[in-house]
Amino acid sequence: MKVVSYSFPGSTLAVADKVGLYHLRILLPTTYPMSAPDIIFMTPNGRFELGKKVRLHFCEQKERR
Repeated sequence: MKVVSYSFPGSTLAVADKVGLYHLRILLPTTYPMSAPDIIFMTPNGRFELGKKVRLHFCEQKERR
């Protein structure tokens, strides 16, 4: 598994003292790109729980039966 760390700035629409960097971790499985990556936020953002996988529907495939 490969781990990629990524940081990006907060919204410029936010109050000046509230703008900061958001950090997340992208976990790429050995079967990537055939399997979806796991994305985990490491900075509080008011939407996603810290340290838990973010569920992205466009990255997930339904298992075929």
